[in-house]
Amino acid sequence: MREAFSPQSLPSPEALHYIHRFRFLTASKEVSSLPYIKVREGEHFDKAFKRFTKSCEKAGLMAEIRKHQRYEKPSEARKRKSNIARRKLRKMQAAFYRRGRA
Repeated sequence: MREAFSPQSLPSPEALHYIHRFRFLTASKEVSSLPYIKVREGEHFDKAFKRFTKSCEKAGLMAEIRKHQRYEKPSEARKRKSNIARRKLRKMQAAFYRRGRA
């Protein structure tokens, strides 16, 4: 038998915000597999919500939310991708030189 609702088991405003953002993203076609958790018997909402947010982070959902928080101009996207490629190249060159010296 389930316990009656108590103030501790109700979602916080922050939790409701994340739930709303999660529903928004799941409506888009970009999310292929949705993370889910099973709430254990007698488990508080906050603890279950924490497990849920961890599973969302592992699935890359939080990164997707941050990416869609504001519009990114095409020139900004090109610049960001160029910087990522430049960092990756530097990292590969550093690894190559370390191997050559060893």
